[in-house]
Amino acid sequence: MSWSHHVLAITGLLALSCVPETGARAAPPARAAEHPTPPPPASASAEPDASAPPTPAGAVGTSGPVSVEAVSPLATWTVLCQARKDEDGSGSISVSVGPRGALGGDPLSRYLALGSTPGTPIDDVAAIGPTGRYLVVQRGGVLSLVDSFTNREAKLADADARRDASPFLHHRAVAFAEVGNVLVYLRRRGKQTRVVVRQLSSGQERELEPGAGEPWRIDVDPTGQVVVLSVVTEDSNENHRLSWPVKPRKEPWPCHGPISTFPSPSPGPDGVTPRILPVSGGPAVDVPGLVGALGTAVLARTPDGALRLREGRRDQELAPADCGARVLYADAKRKLALVACAGMEGRPPLELVSPAGRVKLDADVAYLASDHAPSATRRMLAVYPGSDAALLDLDQQKLTRLAKGDAVLALDGPAALVRRGRHLLLARADGSTRKLAPQLPELPHWAVGLHHVAVTPVVVRVATGEVLGQFRGVPLAVSPEGRVLVAEQDGDGEHLAQGPLRWIAPEPPGDAGTH
Repeated sequence: MSWSHHVLAITGLLALSCVPETGARAAPPARAAEHPTPPPPASASAEPDASAPPTPAGAVGTSGPVSVEAVSPLATWTVLCQARKDEDGSGSISVSVGPRGALGGDPLSRYLALGSTPGTPIDDVAAIGPTGRYLVVQRGGVLSLVDSFTNREAKLADADARRDASPFLHHRAVAFAEVGNVLVYLRRRGKQTRVVVRQLSSGQERELEPGAGEPWRIDVDPTGQVVVLSVVTEDSNENHRLSWPVKPRKEPWPCHGPISTFPSPSPGPDGVTPRILPVSGGPAVDVPGLVGALGTAVLARTPDGALRLREGRRDQELAPADCGARVLYADAKRKLALVACAGMEGRPPLELVSPAGRVKLDADVAYLASDHAPSATRRMLAVYPGSDAALLDLDQQKLTRLAKGDAVLALDGPAALVRRGRHLLLARADGSTRKLAPQLPELPHWAVGLHHVAVTPVVVRVATGEVLGQFRGVPLAVSPEGRVLVAEQDGDGEHLAQGPLRWIAPEPPGDAGTH
């Protein structure tokens, strides 16, 4: 296996609002995407659960250097890396940041803080539920489901906790559905592996037979109806065993600072068979060319490159072979996909394809070699063809161009919060825009929540453009009611932020700057 190191940077030619109803999603340590792109704006598609605990009033974590890895959009938990001991003998607890992101000084350890607590040690976060209530953490060889409403933790019995070395993918053996109240994981007893479907509300589990071969990775379609497996079925390298395409990783991923570096492995010689398995039961079915499952429908590519949608006895072509369609977004509810026709000459044009036909959009992108996984339905997408920006209304199947250089920070239904230079705009699906006050700094920091964005120095409700007030510090997350998570002392280019963390309320516009 050959290795190279990649520094994850905010680069890319097209970004989509593919964040589920977790809102900010807080950059979970699921390593984001197979090909790093700009962080996608949030789509606030779910109301906060009325039974959620209130936003913590006290300190989160302890004093000392801290790096935040993930935060529940409901503000019920925080995953942070913190140095709490002087292990290098320098006489103080300190962590430095090198020019390429390498950390020096005292080592960081990972903690899960439920509410206002110092946090308990964990090795890693394996998966994060769509609403932020649930997450799966790993300690040693054990995967545990955490309910942040009740602070209860349940071990997933005999869950296959083995990691692989894929830095940009979630844990290979566990996944949440975006909707449907479903968690799926691989259970390994001896040499036998089973698929387990767990209902989060009741805790009831059901075992399913995955079929022949060695299950490598498990996922679930956005609606929670179909398990999607990647299975090694052939010993193509003739080493007398079925080997994962990516080598196992024994140690958890280390804590990182503002700039993350990961080793990127080349695929191994044993190939992978895509397979689907109904959650309700039934035989596993191999699907060559699988792009993704859209509920009970299957989006797949034929050997000649055509994109087809299959459901029951229906089998319909969505994009012909000469399009060479690469899927940028697939909507499980609408049975619709946004594709780039990579088979065309020049820059691939964008199209919306569905059983109802093809809609050509007045936009193109750079060549793409891979597909994006299907997602739950949403009203709008943010699209970046080159340095341009646009909003795609999926209800109207209409593309509205923004100004060159615009950045869409967040989406909420038909509304979008857009940064244009040093100004914020509220853009709507009908094409209207409205400038918001006040003016931003030249290089603002921002964090996205379920329905709010904290962008220095203001907190804005995305749906209406209402400015709730101003805050001080670098925003790390935003709670459902618009509170902002900040550190005791902000970090800079050479040092991490200093804990503890606190959720602060924005100062109303009339009061801001009077203290």
